[in-house]
Amino acid sequence: ATMLYDVTVAAVNEFFSCVWVEAVLFSFAAMTYLAVSGRVVVNKRQQGELRDCTVAKGAKAASSLPGSGMNNESELMQIFASLRRGRLQEAIALLRQLPDEKMKAMSDKVIPKLLTVAATAADAPAAAALVHGAFGRIRPQMLDMAMLEAQRKRNARLCGQLDRLAKLLCIPRSDITFTTLAWSYASDAEALKELMHQASVPLTKAFAKAVLQACAATKNVELVVEIFERADPADAAALRSHAEQIANRARLAYPCDKVNVTEYDAAASVIQECGQSKDLEGAIAEFEQHPLVRGHMGEKLLKKIVQACISCGNWNMAKKQILKAQQHGVRLTRVYAADMIKSLLAANDHSSAELLLHDAVELGLRIPQACYHGVLQVHALAGDRDAAWRLVADMRSAALLPNQVSCSILLKMVSSPAHAVDLSKIIDLAESMRLPADDVLLCSITEACLRVGRLDLLSHATALGLSKIGGSGGPTLSAPLYGAMIKGFGRAGEVDRVWALWHEMQSKDVEPTEITLGCMVESLVANSEADAAWKLVQDIWQDQGQRHLVNTVIYSTLMKGFTAQPDKVEAMYLEMRERRIECNTITYNTILNHFAQNRIMHRLPQILEDMRASTPPVEPDIVTYSTIIKGFCASGNLDQALELQKEMLADGKFMPDEMMYNSLLDGCAREHRLSDALRLVDEMRNNRVRPSNYTLNMLVKLLGRCKKLGKAFSVVDQLSAEFGFRPSIQVYTCLIQACFQNRQPAKAMSLLDRIFEHGLCPDQKTYVALVRGHLQMGLLDTAVELVHLACQGEQPAAVDSQCLGDVLARLGERSKAAAAMKTLVEEAWRRQRATCRQVSRQAVRPQPESKMKARVRSGRDNGSGHQRAESQVFSAAEAPKLQEAKHCKRTSSSESRASTWSSGIASSCSTAAS
Repeated sequence: ATMLYDVTVAAVNEFFSCVWVEAVLFSFAAMTYLAVSGRVVVNKRQQGELRDCTVAKGAKAASSLPGSGMNNESELMQIFASLRRGRLQEAIALLRQLPDEKMKAMSDKVIPKLLTVAATAADAPAAAALVHGAFGRIRPQMLDMAMLEAQRKRNARLCGQLDRLAKLLCIPRSDITFTTLAWSYASDAEALKELMHQASVPLTKAFAKAVLQACAATKNVELVVEIFERADPADAAALRSHAEQIANRARLAYPCDKVNVTEYDAAASVIQECGQSKDLEGAIAEFEQHPLVRGHMGEKLLKKIVQACISCGNWNMAKKQILKAQQHGVRLTRVYAADMIKSLLAANDHSSAELLLHDAVELGLRIPQACYHGVLQVHALAGDRDAAWRLVADMRSAALLPNQVSCSILLKMVSSPAHAVDLSKIIDLAESMRLPADDVLLCSITEACLRVGRLDLLSHATALGLSKIGGSGGPTLSAPLYGAMIKGFGRAGEVDRVWALWHEMQSKDVEPTEITLGCMVESLVANSEADAAWKLVQDIWQDQGQRHLVNTVIYSTLMKGFTAQPDKVEAMYLEMRERRIECNTITYNTILNHFAQNRIMHRLPQILEDMRASTPPVEPDIVTYSTIIKGFCASGNLDQALELQKEMLADGKFMPDEMMYNSLLDGCAREHRLSDALRLVDEMRNNRVRPSNYTLNMLVKLLGRCKKLGKAFSVVDQLSAEFGFRPSIQVYTCLIQACFQNRQPAKAMSLLDRIFEHGLCPDQKTYVALVRGHLQMGLLDTAVELVHLACQGEQPAAVDSQCLGDVLARLGERSKAAAAMKTLVEEAWRRQRATCRQVSRQAVRPQPESKMKARVRSGRDNGSGHQRAESQVFSAAEAPKLQEAKHCKRTSSSESRASTWSSGIASSCSTAAS
């Protein structure tokens, strides 16, 4: 067996020794054949796939169906084919047809190309809106890839377009993006400087080098110094060589034998001085002595001559110099133009700034949009609507689309119903922005709709989905916006719309905030729906996830709706303590005010004890003392009120104010405490507390009841002269009543003359006091003439129905004099109603005939009689009309606010809570 094995091996070796060369050659040939034939098969397969993709592209609907057999490669080829043709919307539609997993897998390959196509689109904002609607927030890495591809193709313009698109899409800039933009902005020194200021400090080494290289092209030595200030000190050595190159190029740009920098600086100073002294000819002569050179010095000289022309009010000459400089290659840079506009606005030369912006396109100036907004702000604050809309048109001419800042500034012009047209235009402008409007703008639009009283515009903006501008996939209305709209419809009294908005917010799963709930409760309380508001708060409290929204401000607002129901106020207070909701000073003041208004002072000690027992203790303020003192005075406990005031003065933390003194004087008038009232007046003088007309009312009433008529006149004259205010018609009415209480009808009539002399207009209460006083004194003739005087003019004061009834009863209900009197007063009432419908008609001061005035002023005590009264009424009715009385404007008096003292504390508390 061993011999047989050896023979076989020897035979095989002999055979392979002859054919091994042929075997190697055959193997090599086979491998070559297989490789070549395999590659040919692969190419054919790819060509078949391309043909399949072409067929599938002609039938999009079929190819987009699930299970159509399209693979990732064919889908990418379709998308890239659409992007190569610039069909952004078609490419995004193809992407949206893919499942979410495929779309996420392909996004890294597709988004950079999408950004490039969107940046080069004719309508970049619309393209940005499409990309935002498809992908939402774009990662910075996608922008980096698009930027690097644009740099690889040496397309600086595309880099700038990508940068503007990134701002629209709110894509943060990375270090790679900053470095690439530094290369692309190499020819724009202003944009390069702005880019460097936007970069984080310290500057990265790569970005600093890129900016230094760009400085070499712009010949901007000043920027080099700023780079070293903002760069990392550890990189200073590496950057020093680049700085030397910048300095050498700057010296080459301004050789000493061609341009004398010192001479040009001196010329710029001379031109500036000539402009300040209004010597335009001298400025132009100095400017023309130095040839314009490209670079920093030429731009500086041009800026100075333009400023001089503007200072001298010759804008045409400024335009001429700008155009002439452009022929020599010198232009006003973006930074210089912006600085000029800022300086013009600072000098209040708004017209020149507007002219510069208007002619910016013609002059080839690139002006930042912030400059347009600065001038627009001036026009908006001045209420110059025509100029503001002209500036918006100029902004569009400069290819700057109005944005959210523009709309917010324009909304400042909308303050009254007369501005509804402007509001409609602003809403249209906001809708044309294409990008989503933020909550701040939408809340501003809501408030403007409330100011002009055009809730239809608010409904229109909501119906159009103003918060979803840019596509149906935009954000839902936010909770602050819902709060603003609820507050608006609440002020308009549309409770149904308020509830509809609240239910809509809940159906869309928008979580309300404390402010949103506060607006809802305030709207319901203001429309007498306090019970519904309380129930809503109870429902919110039952929800553990929303319980934190209920706070002391909510309860303080709720308490305003139960002014006449102190039991419910106390129940809410106990509910707050049970739920451990802390009460602040405002809450306690609101509760105390409710108790004071309803004169249930026995509950005050418990509330004060709770204030002291709180953790930390709640200290009373001046409102607390005023509220308690007002309650004591209203309930007839003047002594307790005065004692509390003494305690407050002894404590030394607070000083009594006018409202507190008015409450005390009111209490003195109720109890006829003249000595205490006069002491309080002296105390007011010593503490330099300024009295009001309401203070004078209290004093005159008290002095009149105490038969101190002379003192009443002296107090009115002294206080009004000492504190520099004029007594109102209400004070004179109180003085008239005091005159009749002291049986001085002649002095009351002298007050009527004094009223006319001081330019005041007697109102209905004044005439009623005069007529009733004369009736009580038995002076029917004078009372009849006063009624006639009250019915004079186009805007008569007239008398009320009760006073008319008293006069008719004295004349005799069935007498002709009574019938004529009734007709006269009813005609005056008709003119009153007509005047109310035409409030814009200017009122004039009454000027009755001298004869009538003399007869009324004479007022004999023993001259009353029915026959004489009848003859006077008939003569007044049948004789030609007296000269029409000229009424003066009825001035609004400050005591009208004080007359609502009972509700003042609640209002102040609610204001502070808001």
